[in-house]
Amino acid sequence: MNDHQKRLALIALGATLAACSHHSPEAQGLRIPVQTSQAILRTVPQIQSAIGNIGEGLAPLIRSPISGRLTQILVIPGQSVVNHQNLARVRPLSYGHKTVKPEVIRAPASGIITRVLLPVATKIRAGARLFGFGGPGVRQARVPFPLSLEADLHIGQSVLLHSPLAPRSPVKGTIARLVVYPKHGVIYAIIDLPARQGWAPGSPVRADVVTARHQALVVPRTSVTLRTAGTIVFVLRHRAVFMQRVIVGTHLAHGVVITSGLTPGAVIVTDPSPLLTDGSPVT
Repeated sequence: MNDHQKRLALIALGATLAACSHHSPEAQGLRIPVQTSQAILRTVPQIQSAIGNIGEGLAPLIRSPISGRLTQILVIPGQSVVNHQNLARVRPLSYGHKTVKPEVIRAPASGIITRVLLPVATKIRAGARLFGFGGPGVRQARVPFPLSLEADLHIGQSVLLHSPLAPRSPVKGTIARLVVYPKHGVIYAIIDLPARQGWAPGSPVRADVVTARHQALVVPRTSVTLRTAGTIVFVLRHRAVFMQRVIVGTHLAHGVVITSGLTPGAVIVTDPSPLLTDGSPVT
């Protein structure tokens, strides 16, 4: 065999090897193993989100539980206090010659005395306001929602709060107040939240609130893939899979919502291999 014939033989061999390397599993009679799941209807939440910020917040004012005379004040404005620290003493009103023990007013939590509202020796009634109180353990978020959601928000409603600065985010908060600004088209939700590292005053926060629940078609997150045909899932029919274009909606913790392209009960590939093509035989 001369050099020319050798070159022709090598070219032919290379072409044969290249053709073999591009044979699809179907052409070689192979069935690709897959795992499947069903597209099912689930009750899913309809979530509205808004961006707000963290504020100091004020606890309810510290009040006197009894009527009497304010005989002693043990703190000053701006002073830090710890939970159950003594703040003041109130001597109940006495009748006759009976000696009555003073009532001790204590801090409801660790925080800061923001105001002292009455002077010593004041005669007070039960429920009288004694101190303004706030601090790191009593934070709130202030989040503006569109006024169109006014009917969907209520005091006591749970809210999921996310902060890029809080390592244990998200956490659950509770709507404490709602403030409506019709002129600006917003309703502010004042949300009580638990103390967490990173909830610094002024830091941003995203609030997610469930305004309704509805039925939706849900598939595993890994079943949705992007191909040249678009966003697709592989549907199983008669031991073969076929590409089906879909439109994806909300992403959930347990999957994604499919708003168009599938019907309930469709059997789909949960984690499609790159080898799968339209019409691939599978097992």
